Amino acid sequence: MKRKAPVALTGGGGFRYENAVSARFLLDLLAGTNSLGADFGRITRIDWQARDAGWLADDLALTCVHSSGDRCAGLSIKKRPTSDSRRLSRGIRRDRLGAMARRRHAAPLREDRDAIVLVTGSLAQDVEGAWSTTFKEALQTTPDRMVERLTAPEDEERSQSSRVQRDLVASFACPEALRTPDNSDAVALMRLVRHVRLLSFDYQSPTSRDRGLALADCQRALRSAATPYRLRPYGNT
Repeated sequence: MKRKAPVALTGGGGFRYENAVSARFLLDLLAGTNSLGADFGRITRIDWQARDAGWLADDLALTCVHSSGDRCAGLSIKKRPTSDSRRLSRGIRRDRLGAMARRRHAAPLREDRDAIVLVTGSLAQDVEGAWSTTFKEALQTTPDRMVERLTAPEDEERSQSSRVQRDLVASFACPEALRTPDNSDAVALMRLVRHVRLLSFDYQSPTSRDRGLALADCQRALRSAATPYRLRPYGNT
């Protein structure tokens, strides 16, 4: 007997979630904010289904302008909440192909400029904490030192990293079909991790906080007939 497809699939839940995430970034473009963070500057362009531009993480492609230069990001949007590290790793394994293909077959990811962004419905606390710690350390230290920190020790109590951290980073290992001498070692892996961003928006929740924040941003962006509203750069209060 064939299994029935989940209502979330047959009812178009995935498309609605992707539309909500797209609307969030459209709001960022209009209001001068940026959900990727102040380091990405201001969004100036949004492209949908940007496979032809070289992104396999192609649900959205963002072009941003920062004082240090332009920045770009390719987004892969997954509605399903991520409840454990293995599920997130599966999502990353799919989307790392976009990162690898972008490096090898299209324009290379520019250091400190471009990003691969995985957007998901929610994250388990251990996964979110492990990724946040790993990404922060990857930006603050050299790839060589991060490789040492993520090496599994004989004595787990003396480890500089958790098993969840090591599993997440291992999921970025270069696929066999894309391996070359300069992209298959551990240092190259850590350089790739520095380009990855992980975001979660709870738009599918009946009590969504992110939806409330978006509506508040919409209200602030409205122009009053009595007092004209001036859009302010992201980060100013």
